Amino acid sequence: MPAVSAPVRVCGAETPIPPRVAELALSVVVWPGKEVEEVVSCAIEDHPDDEEHWALVRELDGPHTGAVWVVWTDRIPRTGSDRSPTVG
Repeated sequence: MPAVSAPVRVCGAETPIPPRVAELALSVVVWPGKEVEEVVSCAIEDHPDDEEHWALVRELDGPHTGAVWVVWTDRIPRTGSDRSPTVG
């Protein structure tokens, strides 16, 4: 009988998507696709909070299929500005 592996826990940390990131995600392709999520959740395996989070922002439809992802950390920036995800 094959061994049953434990389910993989995902991080699940959330962040709101800034309007500029949403605009960039929507401008990637001219074919209609799924809308951009306003709040995204980290989709990678559970990890320490000081490591990068990765979340799907938008799936792309049409001949140029793919996806737009966002990357962010929970670390406080040295500049003192608010935490903002960047398009990855």
